[in-house]
Order: sequence, then structure tokens, then C-alpha cells
Amino acid sequence: PASLPAREREAVASRRSRHRLGAVGLALIGLGAVGVQIALDQRTLRSDSPAARGPAPDVAALVARGDEAVPDIVAALGDDRSRSRAVVALSTFDAKIVPALVRGLASADPDARRAAAALLARFAPDVDAAIPALTQLVRDPNPWVRAEAVRTLAKLGPAAATSVPTLAASLLDDPPLRADALGALRAMGPDAGAAVPSLVRLLQTTASGLRVLTVQTLGAIGPAAAAAVPSLQAAADDRDGTLRDAAKAALEKIAPSGTP
Repeated sequence: PASLPAREREAVASRRSRHRLGAVGLALIGLGAVGVQIALDQRTLRSDSPAARGPAPDVAALVARGDEAVPDIVAALGDDRSRSRAVVALSTFDAKIVPALVRGLASADPDARRAAAALLARFAPDVDAAIPALTQLVRDPNPWVRAEAVRTLAKLGPAAATSVPTLAASLLDDPPLRADALGALRAMGPDAGAAVPSLVRLLQTTASGLRVLTVQTLGAIGPAAAAAVPSLQAAADDRDGTLRDAAKAALEKIAPSGTP
């Protein structure tokens, strides 16, 4: 009610919001960004969705069957009506479900691919078998799937270094993915050396905010980014103070003062 103090009104609104989301929605939010998005998606589903044909998977019954039902629970990620419960259920299993999640990356449903990629991140570093499929998803037609795949590769760090060429290419031809791709390359550190030419090109052509991230990524690569030194020296003289500081820090990591 309007007569309540502002703080109490906010508390009431929060309780009502939590009630609308329900237990499953709140559990999804606990799983991070992809869970939040699925929780929100569940509130805007169309009753005439193609996924609404036939009975919805009974996730609770599947969970009761144990490990043998994991492939069916992963398949339920492709049904709008069961996706949220399937995500919550799968998050309770151990790394034995990784092969089934890898198969889920090939689902025809983009939301299922995205959910499978996000769930795989929970089992790092025990997901080496998923790296080729996750790398392919960096070029997925769906931008949300691409972003989730890149974030999972970032959590795998150097173990996912085989994805570096694909991530480097995305820096130049997939602008919405650049910040996530830079984060993944930073996480791979010296193993991301093959991305240096693309990073140098990005540093020379992109806007200032992204240039700082690019410089930081070169610094994380370290001595393997020696080819970027001339571009970093130019950035160290830039009028943008944040960029100057980042460039100087990167140069110190790539070619420390006093080294020949």
C-alpha cells in the first residue's frame, strides 16, 4: 500500500516477486545468469509454442529414476515447459552427466544448447570432452548460445586453449561477443598467444572502453604477446589515462623493465 514506508513497500514487492517466481525460479536464480534468464523466460511462454505439443516431460519422475534418466532430463532442456526444472535437476548431479550435456550442446533448440553450455561450466575442469563442441558453439547462429559457450570456455581457462583461434576470429567479426571473448582469452593467459594478431588489430580499431580490455588481455598473455609491444607503446601515450595505465602495466608483464 502507498501508506507504507518506502522500505516496507520494497520488502512487500520483493516477497510478491519471490512468490510469483516460485521455488523452481528461485533455484534457477541461484544457478547464475543463465538461470535468471530461464526463470524470466518461463513467465513469458506462449501457449502455442511448438514445444507445447504433447505431454511435458515429468522431470520429478525422471529424477527419481536416478542416473539412468540423465539423457532424458537433458532432452527435457529442449521443452519450454520443463526446461527450468531440468536445469535445477541436472545441477544436482555430479560430473558423470558431462557426456549427456555434451550431446545436449547439439540440440536443435537454442535454449537447450545454452542451458547445456552453462551447466557444463559447473563441472570444470572435468569437461575436456566438451571443448570441441563448445568451440563450435562460439559460431552458433544464436547470440545467447555463443555468449554462454564463451563464458564456459573462460571457466576452463588454459585447458580450452584449442579454442583460441576461434575466439580470436570472433574478436574481429562478432562485435557483441568481444567482451566475453576477451575474458576467455585472458583466462587462458600465455596459452592464448595465437590471438595476439587479432588483439593488436582490435586495439588499433575499436572504441576506448574495449581497448582497455584488449590491453589487459595482452598483458595476461605475457611475453608471448611481444609482437604487440609497438601498439602498446602507442597506447601508453594515449590521452585516455585509464588506457595509458593499462598499457604500461601490460608492457611490464610482456617486457619487464631491465630485460634485454
